[in-house]
Amino acid sequence: MMNRPGITRAEQASALIVTMFVIFLIAVSVGIAMNLTTTTFRQTGGSRDLTALRDSAEGALEYGYGIWTKEINGVYKPVANSVLTTALGTPPAFSGFSYATTLQVIGTDQYGRPTASATAASTPPPVSINLDNYPGWVGTNSSYVANVRMSGTSNGGRPISYGVKRSINYTVVPLFQATAFFEDDLELFRPATMTIGGLVHTNSNAYVSSSNAGVLTFTGHLSYSATNGYLDTTDPPQSNTWSGWQPNSEIPPTYSGGGQAQQVDQVNRIEPLGSDSATLLHPPVNPQGVSTGDTNPNDDSMRELIEPPDTYVDPQTQKITTAAPATDPQTIADRRLYNKAGIRIRASGSTYTVTTANGTSLNAPQITDLKAALSQQTIYDKREGKYVDLTTLDISQAMVNGVAPSALTDATFNNILYIDDLDSTGYADPQGIRLKNGSVLPTGGLTVASQNPIYIQGDYNTGSAITRGAAAVFADSVTILSNAWDDSNSAASLSSRNASNTTVNTAIVAGFIPSGFVDPKTGTQYGYSGGLNNFPRFLEDWSGNTFTYTGSMIELFTSQIATGEWDTGNIYIPPTRNWNFDSNFVGNPPPGSLDAVTLARGPLVRY
Repeated sequence: MMNRPGITRAEQASALIVTMFVIFLIAVSVGIAMNLTTTTFRQTGGSRDLTALRDSAEGALEYGYGIWTKEINGVYKPVANSVLTTALGTPPAFSGFSYATTLQVIGTDQYGRPTASATAASTPPPVSINLDNYPGWVGTNSSYVANVRMSGTSNGGRPISYGVKRSINYTVVPLFQATAFFEDDLELFRPATMTIGGLVHTNSNAYVSSSNAGVLTFTGHLSYSATNGYLDTTDPPQSNTWSGWQPNSEIPPTYSGGGQAQQVDQVNRIEPLGSDSATLLHPPVNPQGVSTGDTNPNDDSMRELIEPPDTYVDPQTQKITTAAPATDPQTIADRRLYNKAGIRIRASGSTYTVTTANGTSLNAPQITDLKAALSQQTIYDKREGKYVDLTTLDISQAMVNGVAPSALTDATFNNILYIDDLDSTGYADPQGIRLKNGSVLPTGGLTVASQNPIYIQGDYNTGSAITRGAAAVFADSVTILSNAWDDSNSAASLSSRNASNTTVNTAIVAGFIPSGFVDPKTGTQYGYSGGLNNFPRFLEDWSGNTFTYTGSMIELFTSQIATGEWDTGNIYIPPTRNWNFDSNFVGNPPPGSLDAVTLARGPLVRY
């Protein structure tokens, strides 16, 4: 290096050292930057690999849940581990990854522990649970766990794996644990004095209001599913068409079990068919009355529960009609009361055909005596404005005929009776079924179902609380005739139809005429429905008398035969209503009990 004037050799050496140090620092910085870039690239690539692996494992788990759901919905009950293992078959492939462990869905106990191997032909034990977010409701839960571990190799050649699992639950929810369950709007508008104990639920809106404090009282929980669907100072639709309507006079009900804040809740729908009805049911016409093109008579509405397969009600004549055989969806077929019944009675005028099914075996004398308990009458139904041909079953006679045991007390009878009438006794009017003298029922309980309207006359199932069995009635509609009912006065004025105190202890699953219903025969739009308080129908003057009801009322569909418009007038004067849930249903529901089903998944857990 040439010496510069005024700069010593020492200074030149120092400058050279500084320069070399700076160059060194730059080189180190570049190296660090390159190393960081490479590390970041590797980490980013590794993260992408792990994310893809995680997505694959969770995708496999979703596949397992889908298979489980399909198998559950196919049989409407818990399925065995072996069935699920077979159904899972070969799980889907995910590019770049493999299954480190087999995809499994197996039953567990209430603590999440597998109860048997994946190939065992057993189902998980049912466990009674309180339903989250459904205050007061309980169900029976069967738990499973889906689990899988997947593996692969990262871009850097490093082996990676990811395991994930989640609990899945099949919960059966008895609908007969509610005092009232409505698929459609629940309406209680200016009722006569009534106290409702137990659970009340609607899958739609709840219009509940009173005319004066203390007239309408809830002692249990009220739940609704529609958004902003609790309306306690709003008139129900079409209520202004009722003669008892008074504007701006509604006040909230009384809640005696802790107050409205503790007793009223918005919840998700409770599905009576165990799946989304929108995908299961295919009505022949849409709500606007336009044909959907569906011709299968077996999937029209939840009214299928009370119909034999391959039948429907003609909307113009309101007559029961037999259709050509068609596919009956298994989920619906499993719930049909006709399919569940041990005894089936089909009436054609005064000709009765009795058949047995589901393990019930009756001898000829038993069948003869059962037929002897059947008879034919005609009454006038003021609400329908028509004469109704009745097939009457005298239950006391059916139970104490000349043979022992009677058909209804035979040990092989499953206590589910289906009875319907397809023909007239000579009048061009509707057919109905009447249950009479039913204060004492078989000790194992009794469920009576019909696609016709059913009339219950007199006290029903009033044996002592210790010996009284659980009972249910499924029908197009249910009308209560008091202990004082007289057929000969059915067409007379209301002053000749005086009721007396009557007690009925049975679940009721029946149709309803909603507010604003359009009569399919005339195109006339109806007014107010009459509300939950008129779900069981009346035809008498109940002034000063009480209708005591203990049971569970379930509304799932629109009546198709008993379609008369609700009103009071010359039809009836309401009773004092004393309604409560039947505690006998807890652990001892009526034969053929109706259940809703929920399917739920727990959170994903990595392991």
